[in-house]
Amino acid sequence: MPEWLSAPPLLAVRSHPSTDPEIAVYHLTYHADGLRQTAYLAYRRAAVENAVAPLPGFLYLRGGIGRVGMVKQDWLIRFARRGAVVLAPVYRGNEGGEGREDFGLRDRADAFAGVTLLQNLGVVDSDRVSVYGFSRGGPMALFCAMEDLNVHTAITHGGVSDLALTYEQRVDLRRLLKRITGGSPMKMPAAYRERSPVWRASDIRAPLLIIHGAADVQVDVSHAHRLASACATANINAELWILPEVGHHLPAAQWDSLIDRMFSWIRAQ
Repeated sequence: MPEWLSAPPLLAVRSHPSTDPEIAVYHLTYHADGLRQTAYLAYRRAAVENAVAPLPGFLYLRGGIGRVGMVKQDWLIRFARRGAVVLAPVYRGNEGGEGREDFGLRDRADAFAGVTLLQNLGVVDSDRVSVYGFSRGGPMALFCAMEDLNVHTAITHGGVSDLALTYEQRVDLRRLLKRITGGSPMKMPAAYRERSPVWRASDIRAPLLIIHGAADVQVDVSHAHRLASACATANINAELWILPEVGHHLPAAQWDSLIDRMFSWIRAQ
């Protein structure tokens, strides 16, 4: 284990099997909001060993909840191949972590702690930590960009921007959302608004990239358009990429191409 992974604030570190021999993967335990949490870390071995300057950091915030939509090692490795040190929190209550997910309210602290953790790693440039959130991770990334965390850039991909809109559009998720929030948007409007970054677009402090598939049936593209409109109204530096004929996920070749575009955009900021 490298020496830079053996210091606080990390509580425990263990090597994790990697499907790519050029990419090192570790399972970390750390504190977030006073709770023990876990995450995965990945980086290109050669990038760290041959680095003449600190490397960019990249926080990958997964979608889903619980065992649905867990951290994808394939994504972790794809991101790390671009030369960044990648950290992916699994969110509280999962894989040995304490607490319970609440879909972007208190559990956003797990993402905040992830940003700070990356910034404190000796091989990472603390001024170049970007956050990427997919699906339900989208609002987590946006909330990171609203905090005083010195986030370099933020990307929301297929992200939820208004949870009440999700309740309206996804009838199959209504029971889950009621359990998490305490009721419907009509009964618990504050609970939905608190988890909906579109209402706080003016608080975004980092350049923002909004990516969404035009044919997404899991998170409708209207989420992206509403967020982009709110950012324009608030004069926030935001760029919108609508992917024609693309759903929530992309085929492997298109996914790699999009990741290359994302990292080019990050470097240009």
